[in-house]
Amino acid sequence: MDDYHRRKALAKMLPEVRNYRAFRKDVSDAVLWLSNTIYETKRKDPADTRQRLKKLSKLLTDATTAISELGYDARWKLDSVTGVEIRHEEARKGAEEAPTSISKEPYHTRGRKVVADLANGVAHLADLAGNAALGIRPPGKGRPPAGAYREAVRSLMEVWIEQTGNRPTLTTLPSGRKQGVSLNFCREVINPVYEAHGLNPPDGERAVRDVLAIDED
Repeated sequence: MDDYHRRKALAKMLPEVRNYRAFRKDVSDAVLWLSNTIYETKRKDPADTRQRLKKLSKLLTDATTAISELGYDARWKLDSVTGVEIRHEEARKGAEEAPTSISKEPYHTRGRKVVADLANGVAHLADLAGNAALGIRPPGKGRPPAGAYREAVRSLMEVWIEQTGNRPTLTTLPSGRKQGVSLNFCREVINPVYEAHGLNPPDGERAVRDVLAIDED
């Protein structure tokens, strides 16, 4: 089943989906969070990963500083070369009908805008790499923390309530086990994430029961 049909099948498990676009996004966010959490616990060498990201962040920060300290002559030359490259690219693409207000700008004026945008992008990427380094956690024992499944369930139950306007319920079987569409929904969303990482997913019943914290029928 491809992603499109899988999402549609998941949506049909709910009694009602008021906003399919929001449903798709929220479920995808829950899956991505859980997948990232599992990945963190399976990381072989977090120290090396953290160091690589910190190195990248520093290099990008140094590049941003170097751009800001170019001085007038060097910056003018860089802007001009960039502007010429833009015009050449337009010519290669046959963009002779570029807006007159832009086409008549000097090369260095056009280039200055592009260089400024690129410098901002480099600075942003430096921040992202630094934040990613800070997010590297110590290695686990190959399985995600027990609370990861429960947090994923909590997110999915919030999706259920938002889309249907009602809290899901569970029923008790003669064996004492619980069942319900909400439990099946959580398993359908979460289990493939564990399996994609080569792990057996938890049963899920207790997590759903704990999250709902309601009197089951």
